[in-house]
Amino acid sequence: MTKFLTDRVRKVAPEKVSETRYKFLKLAEAEPDLGIAPANNSLLTSDETGNRYWLQLGNGIDLDGISIVGSEDSFFIDTSSIINSSSNTLASVLNDLDNAISDSAIVANNAINSVATDDTLDGDGNIETPLSVLKWATPITVTLSGDASGSASIDGSNNVTIEVTSTTPQIGDIITITKSLTLDDDWQDVGISGDDLQTGSYAIQLFANDVGSGGLNTNEYYTGFMSWFSGSTAESLELPNDEIVLHRAGGGSDAGLYLRTLRSDVLRLQIYSNIANVNASNYVFKFRRIV
Repeated sequence: MTKFLTDRVRKVAPEKVSETRYKFLKLAEAEPDLGIAPANNSLLTSDETGNRYWLQLGNGIDLDGISIVGSEDSFFIDTSSIINSSSNTLASVLNDLDNAISDSAIVANNAINSVATDDTLDGDGNIETPLSVLKWATPITVTLSGDASGSASIDGSNNVTIEVTSTTPQIGDIITITKSLTLDDDWQDVGISGDDLQTGSYAIQLFANDVGSGGLNTNEYYTGFMSWFSGSTAESLELPNDEIVLHRAGGGSDAGLYLRTLRSDVLRLQIYSNIANVNASNYVFKFRRIV
């Protein structure tokens, strides 16, 4: 940490700070009352036991035989030109010293415009950014939730970009769901229901290739349209089910697959086959929301 001889740290140029910033303390209020500085180049200081006294500054960084070391590559300050005003307030004395240290005329080789508040001052006279503000001690992670997902870790050292992915299918998006089913000649749930799909109108495609499981569909595509409701439905209707009209095309089929929706506590998608399978087979359902 680099400090001024007054044990203060400069963060802004002296002309940008009010001269009243020290007026809460007067020399007359110090213990003991040391009064006005006895001579120019004097600095209020204290010994190891806490006794205060005036120290007259010598040249360079040697103060009355006491070596003052700067930060890292020490910089040379010619203190011989530091002039204290005739004032009875500590504010004026410190203000004069700050202004003098900031004055390039008394800094050898390089002009010091500001002193960093961390260990980044390398002695070249340039303003450095403190390490403490370059990076947070503990990074945080910002995570999006709801209709979008994405996250990024932030440590304050750089701007970050969050890749946002929509968690809600949009109109035109294709939703693919694969189900392993053993079909028979009765209606059964396929395992798609309720809020698995958003409320809306869909084009639906069913792909079946179950010849290896005792079925008779060889690369068959069944296509139709259906309505869907993701909320609760009434199961006490006189006609709780609605069949989906399907068109099929493919490598060949001596069997037929049928789809319908059933209103129970929620809307459920069901399937029927006029040929019972021996084993389970994968059936691929694709939905594209159109409205």
